[in-house]
Amino acid sequence: MPAQIEREGRTSLRCSLVDVTRTGACVLAPATALPNTFVLKVANATRLVCEVRWRSGYTVGVTFVSIENLRTRTAKARARTQSCARASAIRPGPAEEAG
Repeated sequence: MPAQIEREGRTSLRCSLVDVTRTGACVLAPATALPNTFVLKVANATRLVCEVRWRSGYTVGVTFVSIENLRTRTAKARARTQSCARASAIRPGPAEEAG
């Protein structure tokens, strides 16, 4: 089944759906440089947010994720990153410890 991969700020890529289930799909794409998260547009104009689970050459396996789930996970990851950055700014470096 023909479909398109929509990438933020870039032109869409034509692709083919090899297999589709209720929770994900196997997608044959013309390029291997796909983002880990993208929007898959299928023939009836349905748009599905996809997260890559595996890659093999030009074939990728994806799971469908909700926008809210993705936003929540992104916010949690951002908070962890900021927390780690603050913690590393507080700890003395090796030169300071040797003092």
